[in-house]
Formats: sequence, structure tokens, C-alpha cells
Amino acid sequence: MGTQRLMQLAPLLGWWLLGISCAQIRGLEGGARDTRPPELLSADPPHLTRRFASQTIVFSFDEYVQVNNLAQELVVSPPFSGQPAALVRKKTVELVIPDSLLPNTTYVFQFGNGITDFTEGNQAELVYVVSTGDVIDSLEVRGQAFDAWTGKPAEGARIMLYPESSPASVLAGMPRYVARADKEGRFVLSYLAPGSYYLVGIKESTENYLADLGESVGFLSRTVAAADSSVQHDLFLSLPPAGVEVIESFRADSTGRLCLAWPDDTVQLQLLQDGFSEPINGFRMPTSDSIVFFLKGAARDRMEAVAIRRDTLILDTLYMPFYRKPGARAMRAGLEGGNRLRPHDPLFISYPAPIDSIVADRAVMVLPDSSEIRVQLSRGRAPWEARIDHPPLPPGKIRLRVEPGAVTSIHGAPSDTLDLEMAVAGPRDLGVMGLEISGVTSGRLMLHITDPKGKVVLSAPQDVPGRMVLRDLFPGDFEIRLYEDVNGNGRWDTGDFFNGLQPERVWVYPDKMTIRANWELNQKWVLE
Repeated sequence: MGTQRLMQLAPLLGWWLLGISCAQIRGLEGGARDTRPPELLSADPPHLTRRFASQTIVFSFDEYVQVNNLAQELVVSPPFSGQPAALVRKKTVELVIPDSLLPNTTYVFQFGNGITDFTEGNQAELVYVVSTGDVIDSLEVRGQAFDAWTGKPAEGARIMLYPESSPASVLAGMPRYVARADKEGRFVLSYLAPGSYYLVGIKESTENYLADLGESVGFLSRTVAAADSSVQHDLFLSLPPAGVEVIESFRADSTGRLCLAWPDDTVQLQLLQDGFSEPINGFRMPTSDSIVFFLKGAARDRMEAVAIRRDTLILDTLYMPFYRKPGARAMRAGLEGGNRLRPHDPLFISYPAPIDSIVADRAVMVLPDSSEIRVQLSRGRAPWEARIDHPPLPPGKIRLRVEPGAVTSIHGAPSDTLDLEMAVAGPRDLGVMGLEISGVTSGRLMLHITDPKGKVVLSAPQDVPGRMVLRDLFPGDFEIRLYEDVNGNGRWDTGDFFNGLQPERVWVYPDKMTIRANWELNQKWVLE
């Protein structure tokens, strides 16, 4: 009887044990995630205090808080020369002011993400304002900061107001008011005293209120008045023009090749040891930001002193190695631009040294049907490049063979055998881009299009209104810009604060143009 009763209970017992098992492996369910920011209960002295004279401020919150990277997050306007110290005690933060305060001045403390709760990192949205005088200033300057070339918001840029009457004194000292641009590049400088100010933005990396090397700068060409209205001021930040006193970046190898980061073609190279040599002109590759020089003569197994000259002025001196004795071994080469090409694309072969002579008929192409055609070698775009012109190629795998000795360097080194395989795209592998531009009818305009790898596929003057068609494009996302070429030098020029020059205006097509194989994409672009 007991056994029969146990058998009757077995299914129920199994379900009960299964329930225990499931309960053991299931995690405990907590409540909803805390998304509420810490609430400020009090400040001592209180917010909007007049005749403020304290060196410490105590903020009390409704929960435990912590301080995060206050040196980066806290923006005080006007700024202090030192960094305020923060002492955290459970639910309070004590801020110690490092400097003496200016008389009759409104101070604004913007904490950004500098104070958060202890568990979830929710940001305390804290702006604290006091005045050392009898008045809390109430005017403002607002606007939006952008990267001048990309058109994207200059998030995190430090936005500053200077009351100095001369532009030359701006950036020489501390600004009067400071704010930061948010994710959309928007900024508001609040609680300002009446007056006119120079408005400057810097995308800083050193946090010293100065425009250091490699930091983008934007400015207005006129002063702005602090106002109680919502007037919008746009800043366009760009890297300043390269300096002309010191060479900031260069690369040199032991074959006497020197590559300088330099903005123009106005400089020359000259050997200094053993008397002055004749100046050597450099060469700039298309769309490149660098200029390349090659030392003449044989290597002398030493570091050569060279001067960078503009006319008769020596801008800088460098030491570069010139140890290898060129000509000791055959030169190996590579194909510029990768091994994908279109039927009409010329080929460019890059050698490690400038070319002295070429034997034109020492190159052969093997087509997909195994037939061979002899193609001609000639000089390319750069002194170290050879160009191969060919008839229209059929789609498929193509093999290029260049015989040894087809090229000889200026040092007498012969070229080695070159054997490369390439893929030629057919009509169904390529796409077409059509673009109709309207909206701006004056000015010298340049159209600038880059492919998915960042390579410039078009940089040319463009009439507006006008239509442009690019054919035989490899699929991918293309970036399109139009910019004013004010000085007619064929390239985009950045801003120059000290000469009062704004960056040349840029329009960025709002989306990337996605080109698909065997497809024609036509778009209209109305410039604003």
C-alpha cells in the first residue's frame, strides 16, 4: 500500500523537485536600474550669492557621490590660474578655490560629468553661480562650433571670450569667460558682463587655454556683444597654417631621401658640409601634404647637414643619413594604388630611388585568354615612378611582367624582375555617380570627392549650377565636398587667426554617396 501511494505521488514529487532546481539556477531579480542623478540639497555659500568671499564651497547631495576627472570636466569662468581641489566626504563635495577672486565679478562653475553618484555613475547636473560684487551678470553669448573641413560638430572644444581691445593680445593670456561645446557643438557662455568680446574656440589636447601645435582653432573676425537675446554665432575650427620657422615632421632614409610635412613648394634643400651645393628642388605627389627631396651624388657614409631654404632665407637645418651606396643591388618595385584596376587605368610602378633612364619596351601583359601584349614604359608622376600605358583591358586576371634592367636609378642601380597579377573590373563591376549642384552661383569653387579608402578621385573646379558625372567607379561610400578656392591655389586653405583669415568655406554633402556595381546613382545637391 505504501509503495502504491509513493508511486501515485512520484509525478508530483518530480515537478516539485524540478521547481526547486529551476529556483536554484535562476538569478535574483533586482529592481529597475537607478537613472536618477544626484540631487543637490544645499550649497554653502548658496547659489547666486552676492559679495562672495569664501575660498571653499560645500555641496551636499541626497546620496553618496564621487568626483571624476574634475581637471577635465570642471569649467570655471573666469578661469583660475590653478586647479580647484575637491574633497569628497560621503554625500558632500568641498571645492577649494586656488586663487584670490576678482572684485565685482560673476563666477560660473560648470561641473559637466565631474560629479556622479557612487553606484550607477549618474551625472549631477550642477551649475553654480556667485558674484564677488553686488550684481549677478545675466548676459550671454551662444552658438555652435564645427570642424571646418568635415562639417561635424566640434564636440568638447573650449569656447572662450576675450575682452581685450586688440586681436594680437588674444590667446596671449587667460580668457575672461569659458565654456565647452556639447555633442552637437553647441555652446552657451552665460552670466556675462556687458561689453564686446573676441570669440575663439580651440580643440585642446593640453588644456592650457593656448593654441598649441596640432590643435584646431576657430574665431570670429569681429567682436561680439554680450546680449540677452538668442543670437547664434557659428565657429569653424581648423588647424592653423604650418609654421615656417621649424620643420615639425620629417622622414629620412639612408639612401638620401628626405620627406617633409610642408604646405607648399616654395622651399629647397641644400647641403651644408664641404661648402654650399646647388639647391635641390623637391617634388610633391598629387594630393599630398609632403614634399620629397633626393640628395645628389654618391653616399659618403655619414650624416649630412642640410638646410631648408626659402629663397635666400634658411628656415631650418637638419641632419639626415646618407650611408648606403646605391647601385649595389637591383631595385625592387611595387604597384601604386593596389592590384584592382579599371579597363582604362594607367599603371604606376614605384621604385625606391629616382629614375635616371627607362628602356620603354621591356614590359609585357598576359591577358585572361593567355595572349600577350607588349606595353610601353615611360616616366610617371613622380621621379621614382614609371608609367605603363595600355589599350583597354578585358575584365579578368591580368599578369604584368617587367624585365630586369628596364629602369635604372640616378645612382646606377638596375631594376629587378617584376611579376604582378591584377584584377580588371568589367562594366557590371562598376557604377556611375551623377550629381547636380545648385544654390551658390558666385565664387571660385572646387569639387573634392574621395573614395572609400580616402583616395581623391576628383579635385577640380566646378561650375554652380552644374552637373557632374563620374563613371567606372568601384562600389563603396564616397565623400563629397565643395569649397571656395578664394586665392585660386587649387587646394583648401585653413584659417589663420593672427592674419585674420577664416578657413575657406566648405560645403559637405550630407550623406555618403553609396555607389553600387552595375548601377547609376543620380542626386541633387542644393547648397545652403
